[in-house]
Amino acid sequence: MEWRPRQVRAAHTANPLESYTHDSHNGCRDDSDRSERGMSGVVIALYAEFTALPGCEADVANLLHELTGHVRQEVGCVRFDPHQLETNPAAFFVYEEYRDLEAFDAHRAASYGAEFNRALVPMIEGNGSTLTFLAPLA
Repeated sequence: MEWRPRQVRAAHTANPLESYTHDSHNGCRDDSDRSERGMSGVVIALYAEFTALPGCEADVANLLHELTGHVRQEVGCVRFDPHQLETNPAAFFVYEEYRDLEAFDAHRAASYGAEFNRALVPMIEGNGSTLTFLAPLA
């Protein structure tokens, strides 16, 4: 089966069927089960992109910083790395990994994520972040 990255235009509402196995855990809470791959052996990897409206860059960065603290405490969070592009401070990029589909579903169901998305949408272009799900080449 050939895998292709999938993009979804929504505020974290995709159900990723594409996934891969990986055991990095930088930046997130260190739980004993993290030394092993998730129970299913499948890690969900994706990146989110969004662009702040003019004058909203600092507010978006602050909102993302607050979300990061919550997400990195999730048991199933493997990695959550937010970035602001050096060449365009209005553009944001977040690389995310979750232990398995169950962990990603728990992330999507978290109340602080819904609050983040409600606050984010009026400050960015479009109706939400663009999510792209990833698979490794090797």
